[in-house]
Amino acid sequence: MKFILLAPVYNVENYVDKFVQSILSQTFSDFELILVDDGSTDRSGTICDLLSKTDRRIVVLHKKHEGLMAARQYALRYTKMKYAQSSETTQQYIVINLDSDDTMKPFALERIHEAFSHNPCDMVIYGYDRTQNNKVLHTYERQGLPSTIISDRRKLYVKVLIEGGYSTLWRKAMLLQAIPDEDYSSY
Repeated sequence: MKFILLAPVYNVENYVDKFVQSILSQTFSDFELILVDDGSTDRSGTICDLLSKTDRRIVVLHKKHEGLMAARQYALRYTKMKYAQSSETTQQYIVINLDSDDTMKPFALERIHEAFSHNPCDMVIYGYDRTQNNKVLHTYERQGLPSTIISDRRKLYVKVLIEGGYSTLWRKAMLLQAIPDEDYSSY
């Protein structure tokens, strides 16, 4: 199982290094971090390039500024081209969308890996801490979906990613093959 971490980067020069360091300090180390510089006008893109030279797991893509969802879609298209045709047919790829001004606890990927390993599923929704000045203000635990089984992946994708309280992409981990090829950047 390998994690593919997708993070749009736009004018976050004060946060991106701390974000990347939180990823590099993960106890589960089989991942690739794809940073998409969405036409930043500050030094964010340059910082990403420098960070990529320190660790082979960091990939930096540069594009013109089109907004958060367009940057996420750009990273996802890159990921699907790179891994969907992989010769390692038994390898599972887990995609996680992140925000480049956030951080992850060192054991986060390990816990998500455990959830996928012990549960046959296409998606894991995980909790997070809301912080300010390095102080935890509130902890949001992961919550289960209603006990409805949705077998159509497109309907599941719309239900979980677009409707209701689960619409944030940054608190979900999904199997790459479960993500539809459709472009949802207009939502």
